[in-house]
Amino acid sequence: MNKLITSYILILSLANAYAQIFEPFNLRYQNSTTTKVAKAGFEGFENTTRKLQLVEATFRYPITFGKRTNIILPELSHKVLGQQFDNWGAVALEPATANLTRFFLKGIFPVNDKLSILGVLAISQGVDSGVSWHFSNNYYRYGAGLVINNTKGNQIGFSLLMIDELGFPAPAFIFRGSSNKKKWNYSVTFPLLTIIEYNLSDKWRLRFEEHLDNDRFVLNSDSGANYNQAMLNLSFGLSYQLAKPLFLNLQAGLTPLNILTYYEDKTTDIDTINFDIQPTFGASLYISVNPKDYINN
Repeated sequence: MNKLITSYILILSLANAYAQIFEPFNLRYQNSTTTKVAKAGFEGFENTTRKLQLVEATFRYPITFGKRTNIILPELSHKVLGQQFDNWGAVALEPATANLTRFFLKGIFPVNDKLSILGVLAISQGVDSGVSWHFSNNYYRYGAGLVINNTKGNQIGFSLLMIDELGFPAPAFIFRGSSNKKKWNYSVTFPLLTIIEYNLSDKWRLRFEEHLDNDRFVLNSDSGANYNQAMLNLSFGLSYQLAKPLFLNLQAGLTPLNILTYYEDKTTDIDTINFDIQPTFGASLYISVNPKDYINN
């Protein structure tokens, strides 16, 4: 374990003149309380309710090469959705337990000390219970962007990502770094994923997370029926350092956006189901490394 962490530290210290916090592993659990259908294009969903649980594991490992320290960052994640419905309308297939695996390949290519070019390529596949995995069920994402290193060592940038599930490109604002006194840590790729931490002490951190999960799941491999689950979750929590560099976070939040859209094939949507805002509770176990902590020691 220590050798693995040390290799992260060495790679990141080479890649950044100003070292930034990096999370090579995160195991996230989210429990959403029972919520009602607020609006549905389908008939017969007036009394439908849903309870949802989510578990997601994410692994990242940087690879560097070249004189300017180009970085390739493979990222593998697997997500499981457990859904329970009451009074489900018979007009559409009822979703159940769903699994999704996504592989990201991100590249950071410095042009000079100030400017870097980003490249992103991703492949994912989500299937509902009873549906077998098949290459034709894959969805892809690809895009590019720019990042500027400012005088304080923070990175500010912008990217445009073509999302196959949506059928159009989505912009993202990027900000990574920390405050002057290292009390605040920022890892922002808004609106996809935002993590902001405030260091209360050596052991305790306040943590804000924003997750925009947009995932497609195949319901029936023969007919091609599938659905897209879009959820925006905002949460606040408290993290404790169990052992350097392992943290445990407990959090509570809300899902202001919660939409399930049915498709008859990859591109033709049928109708949508909108759920009410619902409270969420969760926990995460994650590794957080700051290269400066190790380099200075």
